[in-house]
Amino acid sequence: MESAGMVDWIEDTGKAAVRIPAAMVGPGDRRALLARLVERALGGPVEIRHRQGFAPRLPGDDVRVSCASRPGLSAAAIARAPVGIDVEAVDGGDVPFAVLHRDEARALAALPEPERAAAFARLWAVKEAYLKALRLGLSREPGGFRVALAADGAWIDDPERGEAWAQTRWFEGEGRRYAVALVVLPSPMERGVGGEGVPPETRVPPTPSC
Repeated sequence: MESAGMVDWIEDTGKAAVRIPAAMVGPGDRRALLARLVERALGGPVEIRHRQGFAPRLPGDDVRVSCASRPGLSAAAIARAPVGIDVEAVDGGDVPFAVLHRDEARALAALPEPERAAAFARLWAVKEAYLKALRLGLSREPGGFRVALAADGAWIDDPERGEAWAQTRWFEGEGRRYAVALVVLPSPMERGVGGEGVPPETRVPPTPSC
């Protein structure tokens, strides 16, 4: 469990940074974190285009970025491949079973109630990170693919794209517990599709845009 400061989180093709600020975060905080990560990864400052409700973009499309925040924690990721990162706080609220895949709903319902909220936060972070990597956001039905939680991450079973892996971590800050999920997908060239199927700019609600 991470608990403070700036944490580098390096995957095979992606790099993520998670920051726990001292005060409540705002849009500027995650944007500043993303700018710092991009500058460090690419060796200098690079213009990042931000549009309300859309994923942030760099010039060209060979390097992808993603960011997210909840009150108390911000996260950002960069990769030379489709990448998505998401943050979810464990809030103990009711689980929205109706929007989940039936296997996910069944697995969560079988858990003891104290464990259910944490499992849902991690599962939902994976779903949002995956849809961000696809640049689809919740324009795609979140129950249309299945997430199966594992000890150190989660398998994603998508009938439209096959399997993918998500890395997850727990963080603590501001007296709260957060699930952070990072998804780095094969690049379009690796998939052999020449880039088709990934909309150039697609809404990414409801996680606050960068």
